[in-house]
Amino acid sequence: MGLKLKPLAEQVVVVSGADTAVGEAIARLAATAGAAVVLIGRDESVARRICAEINQEGGRAHPLAGDATDAQEASRLARAAVARFGGFDTWISVAANELAAANAAREAAAHYSERGGAVIDLAPGRRNIFGAAQRRALAEKGRVALSQISLPKDFDPEKPIPSAARTALRAAGEVGRNRGVLIGLGVVGALGATAAAAWFGRSALASAAAPMIRRQVTKAVMQRPAAAAKLAARHPRQTLSLAKLALR
Repeated sequence: MGLKLKPLAEQVVVVSGADTAVGEAIARLAATAGAAVVLIGRDESVARRICAEINQEGGRAHPLAGDATDAQEASRLARAAVARFGGFDTWISVAANELAAANAAREAAAHYSERGGAVIDLAPGRRNIFGAAQRRALAEKGRVALSQISLPKDFDPEKPIPSAARTALRAAGEVGRNRGVLIGLGVVGALGATAAAAWFGRSALASAAAPMIRRQVTKAVMQRPAAAAKLAARHPRQTLSLAKLALR
């Protein structure tokens, strides 16, 4: 039985790396959608400022200072999020190293309810830190859906990437129905955040991204034909949708 996440408006979303421009954008979008947000950043003053602004605008936000790449720190941060809002439903790790995403997955498995939740990793370039065995174990033990979204290799923490922020929030709200989609993109590792957003095909972004999608799809198929074929076989409907976007 697949995960069925709460609507985003009913979720508690943890954003690790909230002191980056992308992390801040994700937190603000989530709060605007009605979610309660926990902002984690190494720079406590930045997290506090963003939370204060969100709360002044009628949102619900709580700042935490810490480093999620440290296992004990990640555990402390997760417990603090649970203490503040009674639990959390999605953990989004922004521009951190592999340890932060792995720690997030471990804490999610420990704290998510029977309903389950999502862990979303946004990182520059390509990486596939979640192996198939780990995905299955987490899905069975903690009902955790793992997704990965590629940021540009030359990612600048000070510059926002709206498409990446929107993609992360779509994943948080829809991964229960589209669990394999973003995970599959992480395996292929070549489509990037804009193509992932366009995959859902729900905005003008899809049309604007079509030329890039054509290039990236061709590149993915050429570089990793076996992985691309396997993904297409597992998700024929989504593959057809992506092909239609690429042919625009």
